[in-house]
Amino acid sequence: MRLSGFTGEVRWSYMVAATFGPWTLIDRELSGDIVSTDDYRMTQAPLVVVLRIGRQELAYPIVHLQQTDERISMTLGERIQQHG
Repeated sequence: MRLSGFTGEVRWSYMVAATFGPWTLIDRELSGDIVSTDDYRMTQAPLVVVLRIGRQELAYPIVHLQQTDERISMTLGERIQQHG
């Protein structure tokens, strides 16, 4: 599976810990350019990534996360099914 998009977020509960984009997801490996981060929230658990594709949001638990000043990369778990 390969997906790409313009914007995504790392969330701790409902709070945004980081924004990034553009991003690419290949299998379960996600990477993108960091736009902003909240250092405290990024150290909390559990963290979830939310990816926007058009009007749809896809949410995944983060299994492993690495970040530099410019890039973020993570390994994701199984997609979280969201109910509206």
